Amino acid sequence: MFTVLLFQLLITFSVPAASSLYFLSTSQAGGVRFGMWGWCLREDGVCLQPQLGYTWEPQISVSITGALVFFPIGTILTFFTLVSLVPILIGWASEKAKRVFFAFVISSFLASLVAFIFMIAMWNVARLRFHRAGFEANFGPLVRDLMDLKNVLAYQSLPAALVISSCYPDAIRSGVDFSSFDISS
Repeated sequence: MFTVLLFQLLITFSVPAASSLYFLSTSQAGGVRFGMWGWCLREDGVCLQPQLGYTWEPQISVSITGALVFFPIGTILTFFTLVSLVPILIGWASEKAKRVFFAFVISSFLASLVAFIFMIAMWNVARLRFHRAGFEANFGPLVRDLMDLKNVLAYQSLPAALVISSCYPDAIRSGVDFSSFDISS
């Protein structure tokens, strides 16, 4: 879970905060790298002031980059998931603590999944728009690494495994059907 949090932090603090972490690189304007909070020119290092929801007309619009907010939301929820896991790991967990952990796992998973889907769709559309305009455009390390199936599976399956193994250990040993569990009480 800690590794997932570190990976999410790397995504959240990409260009312009960390110039080597970006979603897309293009040859337009002598080279531009696009990250979570803006863009930076490769030639002279000029960067957009960090902001959520930026534009590079006509290929990248504010409304699309605003959807990147799901990355920091997923990061924050993953942090709270990690914090809520501590009582379970040290044996102080009540049923309420397990339900809180379960809620954080599900919410962090959903926020991260939505961020991943938006990221793949958004940057692929932007890459195609740059190509149509006659510029070279390539995915950066953040997209390439997230699109690697092994990373995606590990990134998305870890929360589910932790929930099942920590919240319902007796059910795993006895082979109980999980669909009969009511987590709302």
